[in-house]
Amino acid sequence: AGVGEGLRAVDSLGCYSQDVPLSKILREAAEEVLMSGRTLHITGHSLGGGLGTMLALDLLLNTEAPLGRLKLWTFGAPQVADDEFFRSALRGTPRAVKFSLGSPHMRYVALTTDCRPDFVANIVSDVAVSRRASWHGKVFRKVTGVRGGGVGHFGRATHIAPDSEVNNTLAIHVMGNYIRGVRDDALRLRLNSDLPNAVKEWIGETRDGRPYQMGGA
Repeated sequence: AGVGEGLRAVDSLGCYSQDVPLSKILREAAEEVLMSGRTLHITGHSLGGGLGTMLALDLLLNTEAPLGRLKLWTFGAPQVADDEFFRSALRGTPRAVKFSLGSPHMRYVALTTDCRPDFVANIVSDVAVSRRASWHGKVFRKVTGVRGGGVGHFGRATHIAPDSEVNNTLAIHVMGNYIRGVRDDALRLRLNSDLPNAVKEWIGETRDGRPYQMGGA
């Protein structure tokens, strides 16, 4: 079966899945790349980082694909599983342990000026399983299946401090902060892409159509 199994083009505008889970499509595409000996970089910001983490875990746990050329880069990704899952998965798959602790996995978390981490990076534990959890959090916990104990991340965090004065844990989540934070010369370079305006706003390049200077929040 090819990577495109179950897909059909629609008026040349794209395609949609016919009863094929997205996870299966992504796994097959990624496995094909790795089996061919090519390098595969999986990356994502926020929800995209969470989905990227789940794809990497899927490859580690459910395929025999070689992992020497698999790289995972996430930026402000939320937690994707509870402690019970990680204990079970890592206990049964030694290569997953090796991958989570090694350089192939870079999990970036931005810090505010007073060293507080990106809110989204710990949103599940803060909202659903902490002692401060409200009834909303308890409902969330029941719906998502998060069990007692806690939730965790796959891999250790690399904290970055963007060149900005952001002192709000939600505002620091903006993608532009991460882009600036991983650039050695962030102070001297300004984002300057040819992306659509809506995308420029999303990544923090512009605000209200003008170049965005990172400032207090």
